[in-house]
Amino acid sequence: MYQRPAAFALNEAFVVLLSSYLKNYGSRFLLIVPNNVSVSGPVSVYVESLGGSIITVSEINRIEKNNWPSHIWVHSFGGVPTAKSLIYHFGVGYSLYSDGLKNQLGKKGMEEYFPDYESVLFFGFMWVFPFLRKGVLFEICPFQDIILAFAAIKSIAGVELSFHSEDLKKDWVFLRRWGYGRGEFVRHLKYKDVIKRYLSEEGASALVLKGDPRIRTTSTDDVLTSLRDEFDVVSIEDRVEFTKYNSIVSDKYFAEVMLPGQICGNFHAFDSSLSVYASLVTNANIRFPSEEFLRKIFDDPGFARGVILYTSLYRNVCNYIKKLRDAQSFNVRSALVVEGREGGFVVSEDNSILSMSSDNRRGGKTVYEAGAVGAL
Repeated sequence: MYQRPAAFALNEAFVVLLSSYLKNYGSRFLLIVPNNVSVSGPVSVYVESLGGSIITVSEINRIEKNNWPSHIWVHSFGGVPTAKSLIYHFGVGYSLYSDGLKNQLGKKGMEEYFPDYESVLFFGFMWVFPFLRKGVLFEICPFQDIILAFAAIKSIAGVELSFHSEDLKKDWVFLRRWGYGRGEFVRHLKYKDVIKRYLSEEGASALVLKGDPRIRTTSTDDVLTSLRDEFDVVSIEDRVEFTKYNSIVSDKYFAEVMLPGQICGNFHAFDSSLSVYASLVTNANIRFPSEEFLRKIFDDPGFARGVILYTSLYRNVCNYIKKLRDAQSFNVRSALVVEGREGGFVVSEDNSILSMSSDNRRGGKTVYEAGAVGAL
């Protein structure tokens, strides 16, 4: 048990995820964010309600030494220079956390930059990586804690949804930040044309649309305007209200707080882990682009392969969750284990998280040892 656990949260989404995990330690936890990251009112209130606090990197010198963290979690491959400086500043042991529900670790540089990490934290499911050294510990933040976190933020923000019954049967589309950098499209193909082509292939006609916070508002508006020429489109902004925080822009906020559980239409999040969350809390039919479609639209074959990889990962995880939910046997407190094998991913459920002895638990969370889950 750590007296005061801490984490370096790269963005607001990680503030939510890490809080939902660190609260289980039963201690005052600390979240440190980069100086350029702003945290919304609802998330700040949520963290405080759990006994946690948030500061920026530039404020760490204000912490008295007797209040320094006793352990710190840092991202496995993001913000490395700052993460290393925090570890050095506090002089404490550290663990790594995966890239959200994406659960990527980033092999390159992990052992070089963080040779003495004590464990790896995954969110919802463990993606077993062969490059992890034997004996490393895995920690799991179960789906239940993540679901409860976004439910709390939704309540704090006073989110009111006014979707009509026919909206729930439509195709729900969540744009991705494609078309930039390595994600450039072939022959200068425009984003709006890519989305229209995909939706046409899917046979969609009526849509509920939300942008990606990383996309310029003008780009989202351009897609919305273009789609309305051929589809019946509702912007999610027209159906969502933040009654307690009217400064929040729906199109730029967490989609997780805007999903009605009654969605029963198709759900398109492309290569976003939002698809996994939707498979947990809605009755939607989770859809993904085909490998053939993805190979055709991107100029960089390497980027296309990455999108295909994550599309395959999420498809397998979502299908497994649906299988368990349909059989009424899914336990949101258990962990899913994902192993990459020739030809794709294999997903299984590990209910030992419910019954492992206290000797293998730290701060109330199950700790697995590499080599005990079959792949290492």
